[in-house]
Amino acid sequence: MSSACVFLAAAQAAASPDYVLDGASAELSGKQVFRKFHLINGATLKVPRGTDANPDAGKLYVIAHEIVIDETSTIDGIAAGWPGRPNGNGLPESSGGKGAIEGSDPGGGGAYGAKGGAGVFVSGCVAAPFAEGGKLFTDFGGAALGSSGAAAGSKDGDEGGRGGAGGGMVDLRASRIRLWGRVLVDGEAGQVYAGDDASGGGSGGGIWLESSLFEASGGLLRAAGGVGGRSSKDEGGSGSGGRIYLRVDALPAGLVTSAAGGVSECASARGGDGVVDVQTGSACMDLDEDGVVSEACGGEDCDDSDAAVRPGGVERCNGEDDDCDGEVDEGASAACVSGACVGGTCVEPDAGAEDAGEDSGDAATSSESGPSGSEAGAEGGTRPKTGQYEFRGGCSSSSGHAGGGWLTAMVVGLLAGRRRIASRRGKERRTGEPRLGRVA
Repeated sequence: MSSACVFLAAAQAAASPDYVLDGASAELSGKQVFRKFHLINGATLKVPRGTDANPDAGKLYVIAHEIVIDETSTIDGIAAGWPGRPNGNGLPESSGGKGAIEGSDPGGGGAYGAKGGAGVFVSGCVAAPFAEGGKLFTDFGGAALGSSGAAAGSKDGDEGGRGGAGGGMVDLRASRIRLWGRVLVDGEAGQVYAGDDASGGGSGGGIWLESSLFEASGGLLRAAGGVGGRSSKDEGGSGSGGRIYLRVDALPAGLVTSAAGGVSECASARGGDGVVDVQTGSACMDLDEDGVVSEACGGEDCDDSDAAVRPGGVERCNGEDDDCDGEVDEGASAACVSGACVGGTCVEPDAGAEDAGEDSGDAATSSESGPSGSEAGAEGGTRPKTGQYEFRGGCSSSSGHAGGGWLTAMVVGLLAGRRRIASRRGKERRTGEPRLGRVA
């Protein structure tokens, strides 16, 4: 576990937090609401693999005012969808997106955006009895998990293993999205068991991307099917491609999308190509449903992730511009039970407001090199709205909690530094300088 993790949080803040993953690795799933969601400098955000008991662990749903994924960073939802079952058909049972293994050898591929490939005997590419590919998913009008392939047949007494898992689901909705990196929800490849029995590959998963201001230069959205296992005797069916939905103002020329089915040497074992569904000219968004549309498309909402932040909103002591007038914490002392608002927090009269501000500034300055000994990570469930979470310098976490141990590593003195950042944002709004490119 790397020790160069930085966590910033404002104890008084009620605004949506920022999430900045800077050159680090972390896990995240479930519904998340952030003001700023940035993956930069080689960051990798992993969507956890779903399980039989909790397949929804493989879903990530982010609502934010601004999303940035730079050219070196990735959201990795590969094989995070429906898991393969030992010696069993693929999942889910109810949707028909599964392989079949009632026969004795290869398993079929999973399905989502198209039909999965059939399991075949390599000699003559003849379809194996009962080894059908998964059936086409019904399109419910939104992204979903990819289905898993089937295990190799076990009626001949051999261990059938398990089919490849389906791809995960990633749903990104923001007023502004800048995608230069990658979002990957590929299905998992099938394997060979007992020397010659091949299982089916999982289907690609689902991606939903919605934005009023979408930029992409070399960005990649991929929901490819997993390749079926292949031995000298059997070839498992490959998974179909997944589904990619784009609801954006315009389709950037530099964006690459792929929902290809898994390849195979036998044509009948190939997974069908999935779906890329594009609708442009989307109306200006109001993600936080406060009745004011985002500034990203000509509106006046300076933070479309938080319904409390809007023109005419109540200024809170949190180092933010809550009323979208370009000023930070003006008159916010009225929001304090006692004392004054200093550096984004309420300071009691006997605490010495001036000294508290100076101490906060010192702490914020020294923290920028990254304190050590903190563990990063996040998992399903909405984040508590407490300022900013920043994971920097290659910190890695396979699991974590939105609470508990890492909160003890927060430094309250960082609040003044955060206030300086917020003040700079206010200046940008007043001078018209664009904020979109500020990712570090």
